[in-house]
Amino acid sequence: MDQLSAYLKPRNRHARSMMGMSVVTLGTSLWLAWQAHGLYIEAAATDERAQRLRLLAAATPVAAAPTRAEQEEQKRWAALQTERALSWTPLFLALESIGNPDIELLELHPDKVSGQVLLRGEARNEEALTDFLEAMSAQSMFVRAHLTHRKAKKRGELVTIAFEAKAMLSPSVHGKAP
Repeated sequence: MDQLSAYLKPRNRHARSMMGMSVVTLGTSLWLAWQAHGLYIEAAATDERAQRLRLLAAATPVAAAPTRAEQEEQKRWAALQTERALSWTPLFLALESIGNPDIELLELHPDKVSGQVLLRGEARNEEALTDFLEAMSAQSMFVRAHLTHRKAKKRGELVTIAFEAKAMLSPSVHGKAP
């Protein structure tokens, strides 16, 4: 009866459809695995390309040309640094050492860029003005001190001499050669 039992059993009606569904499921699984592998390879290539671009960007920074506003700001910073580099203390000490009771200094205008200083004031007489200029020329702080303007000024009974003198600052104060 064992030989006939295979013929006597009822046939499974869904065997072919189950086999077909298994084949379709297996095919779909293989197709999805192939697509996932392709996406993985593409993502790895994109990551490698991005890493190379990051290294290239870090190695060669591209400096954009400065705009007009940035250039103006750089000029202002340079002027500020020049002004801060000027040694004020030696300048004031030098002016105090050549001080004269017959001279009244009214204005002091240091030009930080050119290293020049402009002094405006009044002298009681010609002799006091001459002594002041000689003392200024003898001072190591000032180079090429000279009188640029002189005018008699009368206020009531008092007659003074208004003057303007210029001198180059020494390189030790200004940092540039005269």
